[in-house]
Amino acid sequence: MLGFCARLLRLVAVAHVRRDRAGYEFARRLLWECNARLRHFEGAGPLRLPVVELADLIGDVELSLSTAALRSEDGGVSPLESFCLAALVRHCTPRRIFEIGTFRGRTTCLLAEHAPPNAEVLTLDLPPDQVSAMPVPPAGGDLRYIAKPRIGECFANAPVCQRITQLLGDSRTFDFAPYRRTCDFVFVDGAHSYPFVAADTATAFELIRPGGVIVWHDYKSGCPGVVRALHTAAREHPLGRVAGVRRWRCTGLQQRPSADRPKGEGSAADAERRTIDAGKRRPRPRVVLLREPEPHGRMSRRPMRAALPVTRCRG
Repeated sequence: MLGFCARLLRLVAVAHVRRDRAGYEFARRLLWECNARLRHFEGAGPLRLPVVELADLIGDVELSLSTAALRSEDGGVSPLESFCLAALVRHCTPRRIFEIGTFRGRTTCLLAEHAPPNAEVLTLDLPPDQVSAMPVPPAGGDLRYIAKPRIGECFANAPVCQRITQLLGDSRTFDFAPYRRTCDFVFVDGAHSYPFVAADTATAFELIRPGGVIVWHDYKSGCPGVVRALHTAAREHPLGRVAGVRRWRCTGLQQRPSADRPKGEGSAADAERRTIDAGKRRPRPRVVLLREPEPHGRMSRRPMRAALPVTRCRG
């Protein structure tokens, strides 16, 4: 560690003397990233959720994605995360999906496209004009995503728009009563500060029906509010993260036992469901989480192990 610090200081000094702007900028970015990661680590601690492979979670799922669905944008899910979400939805075959955090609606479209044809997608977002009336406004980093030209613009003219219902309001005060225990799949990607994530997580567990799946986005050191809220939830629910992909990303999912899910023939999951239906033991749900790479330029582009948080909860 001391050797690294000495080399870094020497690099800064040499770059300053030689007026090497590229070397000086490299050192400045490295120092900035180290400082940011240290602050994030102090705010949330290490990522402690256990890791599981996506293939072990949902098996072998084949699907096709358009290049438009894999578009990368600031504030949205990455191409890799889009693939993970599409695979999860295709595997779960949900009848009703609830998304907390619409943004431009690209992920909403993705969820609707890979859900069954008769599935309903509900998506909730906060209108910019309601921010001033909130008792506790979102953090500054979230405000730039709230102040968008139009909510859900990506699905406004999409073929699946007839199956998407746009809801507006603050997720902490919105009336979720009509949707409690009716959702098969919940995607949580709202504000990233702890009070909002904690409230959205509690709401997600109220919305989900037995056998449903909950997925969180942005479980990473750069979002200490998300990390802290999910670590708190993991005290009561066995959460985990799905790994096995390259680059620094991750996804999260919570699955509860299903009493009415159709049974297949001969699989281990079917045997477990038959055991559960026989009343011998309670099901243990699974969970998955998604995260984006840290926005620190080239420093974050090196290959790293990704994580998709997954949970098995006791009833």
